[in-house]
Amino acid sequence: PAGEWAGASKGDVFEVLDAALAENISGANWRPSMAQDTAKGRPTEIYQMNGFVCQQGTTVGVETPVNAAITDVIRAIDAREVEAEYENVERVLTAAGY
Repeated sequence: PAGEWAGASKGDVFEVLDAALAENISGANWRPSMAQDTAKGRPTEIYQMNGFVCQQGTTVGVETPVNAAITDVIRAIDAREVEAEYENVERVLTAAGY
């Protein structure tokens, strides 16, 4: 439920949600929808999700470097400029300043 996700920054709530997700993704063939989209060459929903967070951050004067980096990397994957691979995690972290 949305109320639980809203409280995910609290340690105990995070543990409950993490355990629930772990139970549901134990299948070896499970993939998030965005990974399915990139694998099948379909456009992702990155602008509607992380791009929206960036827009709202700009509106209220809050920097969103991680969301901006994720949006940039996924946009590059959508455009076939980079491969969809695990190394993109490092690209995101570096671009976000971590």
